[in-house]
Amino acid sequence: MPVCKPSRPISVLYMQRTKDPLVPINGGKIGFVRGRSRGLCISLDEAAKFWRVHDATSSEPAVEKLPDRVDDGTHVHRQAWAGGKDDTEVVVYAIEGGGHAWPGGPQYLPAWLVGKASQILDATRTIWEFLRQRSLP
Repeated sequence: MPVCKPSRPISVLYMQRTKDPLVPINGGKIGFVRGRSRGLCISLDEAAKFWRVHDATSSEPAVEKLPDRVDDGTHVHRQAWAGGKDDTEVVVYAIEGGGHAWPGGPQYLPAWLVGKASQILDATRTIWEFLRQRSLP
């Protein structure tokens, strides 16, 4: 497995779906496409922990359940660890019941194939808000 050695602290945002058939939230084999393996991935918890340790963020997250704007069978939980070096933070959106689809986007393939596209969170807006608040030193 490759080793990540960041040269400086950096804020990180994750959006992971609990029912993603291609990229499993608990890590493991990345879904097959046309019979070929796409490798392995680490769990969302491991990835977020790596950046929390590297950035020296708070040990306890601010936790929030986003309001269910629509009844699509998904729910979104947000955790944010702030106070890291250079004012960094690690933010995780866990999309319960969501599949391998852009949150807030169309159901581009059948749900039986890729899982549900959650409409609770607008990923485009959320990512933009996260990035526009930050700049590289």
